[in-house]
Amino acid sequence: MRLILIVLLGCASIPQDEKTILAQEVHDEVEVGRNIAAKILGQLGWDQAHPELTRYVSLLGHYIANSSSRPEITYHFSILKSDEVNAFATPGGFIFVTQGLLHAVHSEDELACVLGHEIAHITEKHLYNQIKPKHTNAVADTLTRFLSRGGSSIGASMLTLVHAGLKALLEDGLGKEKEYAADEIGVTIASAAGYNPQSMIQLLTRIHKLGKHIGKTHPPYPERIQALELSMKKNGLRPVSHHHRTQARFTRAVKTLEVQE
Repeated sequence: MRLILIVLLGCASIPQDEKTILAQEVHDEVEVGRNIAAKILGQLGWDQAHPELTRYVSLLGHYIANSSSRPEITYHFSILKSDEVNAFATPGGFIFVTQGLLHAVHSEDELACVLGHEIAHITEKHLYNQIKPKHTNAVADTLTRFLSRGGSSIGASMLTLVHAGLKALLEDGLGKEKEYAADEIGVTIASAAGYNPQSMIQLLTRIHKLGKHIGKTHPPYPERIQALELSMKKNGLRPVSHHHRTQARFTRAVKTLEVQE
């Protein structure tokens, strides 16, 4: 038996098998995220009345994602028919911004930072790692995947994972540390794409002064702003934008939301 285990583990370490396992893990992540995304669309409503605005958000989101750390992910961006100032990211690349958020942002730089924040949640697998099935025996997990030739048992627990994901996104939140990390990584991604990372602080400060809230699952504004200021200083991010002709297209895209409402 010991010899069989050694042989199997040796085979599982072959690069091709590792690629198969990694590909299956990404597939599992995407399937979980797709199902959570469908539930979010069902609960909050999908804005299909503003295709040009959706196209604008999607183009900007893909541009920002090109500076992120997971090229294997295909991103999808949608707008939700909600007045709440909020945005969501589900595992595997599904990102939503609300109509309320689009009314709150004042520039493409601010929107780029928000999208960077959501992309960071996906690159770091914040939600997926929180809800995915836990295996206490790493050897057993490796053997199970190897013997199933990369097959997944995720389907058996999909309803449980979707429920846990929705509860985390809409009720409990991901926790302060993950939100701080998404802020830090998000503005770094936006900065790498040429946008002003300071814009995230400007957005949070303005919304705080207006007495509004970015969802009920995020940390208090003063704490987020302070943590973001410290991380920007630590990472040497400069408050500059290399995109100087974006305001006209931003205003034109967002105004379509106001005209058709």
